[in-house]
Amino acid sequence: MNIFEADRAYQGFGVDGLVLCAACGLAVVDGWQPEHTRFHEALAALVPLNPTP
Repeated sequence: MNIFEADRAYQGFGVDGLVLCAACGLAVVDGWQPEHTRFHEALAALVPLNPTP
């Protein structure tokens, strides 16, 4: 299931077991939260929250 299928499923197309990511609001398959959290951690490491000019 890709992210678009997961989102469609969350919108009511009948697939159970999805949760919303609190950080980005995307539908995440229940059980994939650790991988999704690592995605956010990797992204945060690449993009500083307060870049210095």
